[in-house]
This record gives sequence, structure tokens and C-alpha cells, in this order.
Amino acid sequence: MKRVRYFDGMLLSMADFQAEQQYLREKRKMHNRCLHGFGVVYGLEASIFKGVIRISPGLALSCTGDEIMLDERVEVPLPQTRNNAYLTIRYQERDIDPVPAPAGAGVETSRIEETHEISFQEHDPCHGHARAKSARSRALGCGKGHPIAIAKLTHGKEGWRIDHEYQPPRVAGLIR
Repeated sequence: MKRVRYFDGMLLSMADFQAEQQYLREKRKMHNRCLHGFGVVYGLEASIFKGVIRISPGLALSCTGDEIMLDERVEVPLPQTRNNAYLTIRYQERDIDPVPAPAGAGVETSRIEETHEISFQEHDPCHGHARAKSARSRALGCGKGHPIAIAKLTHGKEGWRIDHEYQPPRVAGLIR
């Protein structure tokens, strides 16, 4: 890993600023992966209410160390299938805030929004990961950018329900 070494009179380019951001982001992700592991830090609890799934605000760490933040309650429709499903959340980035580019080169986005994607998976995307052995140890991630399961849904005679036997991966040692 390398970082920019500034000096007086240095001409800075876009690449220098991008390298600085990349260095800081990778250090934070490494910290998250190595010291905390992956899983739900707090919140992100699912419930079914009037035909939709409600997910409470919360925070999770992905297997790559990205922070997945839900800052307000989200509602998603129930799955279309009748097969059991895992409700998952994944780190996403999207380009936002378009501004005119110099010299008539069109439009460029000026910001990157760190957001999330909520979906359903047939299988637990974290199945087979090293799991925590006790409440104080961490779950070890695989380093890949897949979703994290936050709930398991089952479909029966009465319709959809949250399987409370399923425990999503959790980041250990933090206040929930």
C-alpha cells in the first residue's frame, strides 16, 4: 500500500486526489475486516407489516470491510416466489450530482454516494464463512463483495413469516 507524499510546490492532479482517497478507504476497510469481521453491527431488523417487509435503520460490515448504512426505515415488497428466501443487503456506490465538465466536454458527476441494495437470495450468501465461536469473537469474511443476509423468510399456509431461528452474522464485541 502506498500513499501520496506531498511537498511544497507539488502540482496535484486528479490521480493524486484519487490515490489519497483510495489509500484512506482501503485502510478503513482493512481495519473493519481485520478487527471487526463482517455482519450486522446494530439494527437491520426485519419484520412483516401489512404485506411488506420493514427493515429498521442500522449498520453492517461487508466481507470486504465496507460499511453498509441504513439511516432510516425501509420497506420492501414480499418476494414473488413461494420458496424460502434470505433478505440481504449489499454495499453499493453510485455517481450523483452532475456538473458541467470543462471545455464543453459534457457533464460529469461530482460525487459518489455510498448506499445499499436490498434483495432476496435463494441461499445464504455467507454460508460456509468462518463463524464466531463465542459472543466475543468475530466472524471472518471472505474478502468478496457479496450481500450479507439479515433475515430468513419462510412461506407457509399462513403466508410469509420471519424465521426467528435464523441468526444473521453479527460483528461481535460492539453495543447493539
